[in-house]
Amino acid sequence: MQKPRALLVDDEPAFLNVLVEWMTSWGYETVAVYNGADAVSAVENNNFDVIILDYIMPHMNGLIALEKIRKINPNVDVIILTAHPAQGSVASAKKLNISAYVSKLDNIESVYNTLKSVLSIIGKRKST
Repeated sequence: MQKPRALLVDDEPAFLNVLVEWMTSWGYETVAVYNGADAVSAVENNNFDVIILDYIMPHMNGLIALEKIRKINPNVDVIILTAHPAQGSVASAKKLNISAYVSKLDNIESVYNTLKSVLSIIGKRKST
Protein backbone atom coordinates (compact mmCIF):
# COMPACT_ATOMS: atom_id res chain seq x y z
CA MET A 1 0.00 0.00 0.00
CA GLN A 2 1.27 3.45 -0.91
CA LYS A 3 1.93 5.90 1.92
CA PRO A 4 -0.22 9.04 2.01
CA ARG A 5 1.69 12.15 0.91
CA ALA A 6 1.85 15.33 2.96
CA LEU A 7 3.15 18.78 2.05
CA LEU A 8 4.41 20.62 5.13
CA VAL A 9 4.85 24.38 4.91
CA ASP A 10 6.34 26.53 7.68
CA ASP A 11 8.96 29.28 7.76
CA GLU A 12 10.25 28.15 11.16
CA PRO A 13 12.84 25.40 10.48
CA ALA A 14 12.71 23.93 13.99
CA PHE A 15 8.92 23.57 13.92
CA LEU A 16 9.00 22.23 10.35
CA ASN A 17 11.49 19.56 11.43
CA VAL A 18 9.13 18.54 14.25
CA LEU A 19 6.24 18.29 11.76
CA VAL A 20 8.35 16.09 9.46
CA GLU A 21 9.18 13.78 12.38
CA TRP A 22 5.54 13.52 13.48
CA MET A 23 4.17 12.94 10.00
CA THR A 24 6.82 10.34 9.17
CA SER A 25 6.08 8.49 12.41
CA TRP A 26 2.37 8.51 11.47
CA GLY A 27 3.15 6.83 8.14
CA TYR A 28 3.22 9.79 5.76
CA GLU A 29 5.67 10.48 2.97
CA THR A 30 6.55 14.14 3.44
CA VAL A 31 7.73 17.08 1.38
CA ALA A 32 8.77 20.11 3.44
CA VAL A 33 9.07 23.69 2.18
CA TYR A 34 9.70 27.00 3.94
CA ASN A 35 7.39 29.43 2.14
CA GLY A 36 4.13 29.86 0.29
CA ALA A 37 5.66 30.21 -3.18
CA ASP A 38 7.47 26.88 -2.81
CA ALA A 39 4.23 25.31 -1.56
CA VAL A 40 2.36 26.44 -4.67
CA SER A 41 5.16 25.11 -6.86
CA ALA A 42 5.12 21.76 -5.03
CA VAL A 43 1.36 21.44 -5.57
CA GLU A 44 1.77 22.24 -9.28
CA ASN A 45 4.25 19.37 -9.63
CA ASN A 46 2.97 16.74 -7.16
CA ASN A 47 -0.16 15.16 -5.74
CA PHE A 48 -0.68 15.39 -1.97
CA ASP A 49 -3.26 13.85 0.31
CA VAL A 50 -2.94 16.62 2.87
CA ILE A 51 -1.22 19.99 3.22
CA ILE A 52 -0.25 21.46 6.57
CA LEU A 53 0.22 25.16 5.97
CA ASP A 54 1.49 27.90 8.28
CA TYR A 55 -0.65 31.04 8.15
CA ILE A 56 1.99 33.74 8.83
CA MET A 57 5.03 33.56 6.53
CA PRO A 58 7.12 36.23 4.80
CA HIS A 59 6.64 37.08 1.10
CA MET A 60 3.48 34.97 0.62
CA ASN A 61 1.34 34.19 3.62
CA GLY A 62 -0.55 30.95 3.98
CA LEU A 63 -3.88 32.43 2.92
CA ILE A 64 -2.51 33.72 -0.39
CA ALA A 65 -0.74 30.40 -0.94
CA LEU A 66 -3.99 28.56 -0.17
CA GLU A 67 -5.92 30.67 -2.71
CA LYS A 68 -3.37 29.66 -5.37
CA ILE A 69 -3.35 26.02 -4.23
CA ARG A 70 -7.16 25.85 -4.46
CA LYS A 71 -6.95 26.90 -8.13
CA ILE A 72 -4.60 23.95 -8.78
CA ASN A 73 -6.22 21.36 -6.50
CA PRO A 74 -9.58 22.38 -5.06
CA ASN A 75 -10.07 19.08 -3.19
CA VAL A 76 -6.85 18.53 -1.26
CA ASP A 77 -7.27 18.53 2.52
CA VAL A 78 -5.57 21.55 4.11
CA ILE A 79 -4.82 22.15 7.78
CA ILE A 80 -3.85 25.71 8.70
CA LEU A 81 -1.39 26.19 11.56
CA THR A 82 -0.89 29.55 13.19
CA ALA A 83 0.59 31.27 16.20
CA HIS A 84 -1.74 34.24 15.50
CA PRO A 85 -5.33 32.92 15.46
CA ALA A 86 -7.21 36.14 14.69
CA GLN A 87 -10.95 35.83 14.01
CA GLY A 88 -10.61 37.38 10.54
CA SER A 89 -7.93 34.91 9.50
CA VAL A 90 -10.02 31.96 10.66
CA ALA A 91 -13.03 33.19 8.67
CA SER A 92 -10.95 33.84 5.55
CA ALA A 93 -9.34 30.41 5.70
CA LYS A 94 -12.68 28.66 6.21
CA LYS A 95 -14.00 30.26 3.01
CA LEU A 96 -11.22 28.38 1.21
CA ASN A 97 -12.49 25.01 2.45
CA ILE A 98 -9.89 24.08 5.05
CA SER A 99 -10.15 20.84 6.98
CA ALA A 100 -8.94 22.34 10.28
CA TYR A 101 -7.39 25.39 11.87
CA VAL A 102 -4.82 24.55 14.59
CA SER A 103 -3.24 27.05 16.96
CA LYS A 104 0.49 26.79 17.58
CA LEU A 105 -0.04 28.73 20.82
CA ASP A 106 -1.05 25.55 22.61
CA ASN A 107 1.68 23.46 24.18
CA ILE A 108 3.46 21.13 21.79
CA GLU A 109 1.67 18.04 23.13
CA SER A 110 -1.71 19.65 22.43
CA VAL A 111 -0.67 20.58 18.87
CA TYR A 112 0.55 16.99 18.38
CA ASN A 113 -2.72 15.48 19.64
CA THR A 114 -4.90 17.88 17.65
CA LEU A 115 -3.02 17.25 14.40
CA LYS A 116 -3.11 13.50 14.94
CA SER A 117 -6.87 13.61 15.57
CA VAL A 118 -7.57 15.75 12.50
CA LEU A 119 -5.44 13.49 10.30
CA SER A 120 -7.28 10.44 11.64
CA ILE A 121 -10.64 12.01 10.75
CA ILE A 122 -9.38 12.90 7.25
CA GLY A 123 -8.07 9.35 6.78
CA LYS A 124 -11.37 7.79 7.84
CA ARG A 125 -13.32 10.10 5.56
CA LYS A 126 -11.12 9.23 2.56
CA SER A 127 -11.45 5.48 3.17
CA THR A 128 -15.25 5.57 2.96
